[in-house]
Amino acid sequence: MSCEHTERFLEDKLEEAISEMLEAVVQIKNIYGNERIIPINEKAQLLAKIAGTKTLTRETIDLAKSLGFTFIVQQETI
Repeated sequence: MSCEHTERFLEDKLEEAISEMLEAVVQIKNIYGNERIIPINEKAQLLAKIAGTKTLTRETIDLAKSLGFTFIVQQETI
């Protein structure tokens, strides 16, 4: 493997690791007609804690996205 290929490979792996570090998993539920965004993984739970809430708001999600977070919506299983 050439030096350029090795460098590109390492850059890709680093980018992948950073992306995974900033993934927040949530579940969207409708409770009595109100949308609730439930934090599922540790990153999402920490964002809610920072915001001082138990669930995430759209505003908190938008702000977290501006910091580089990505959100994955986990589907409910039956």
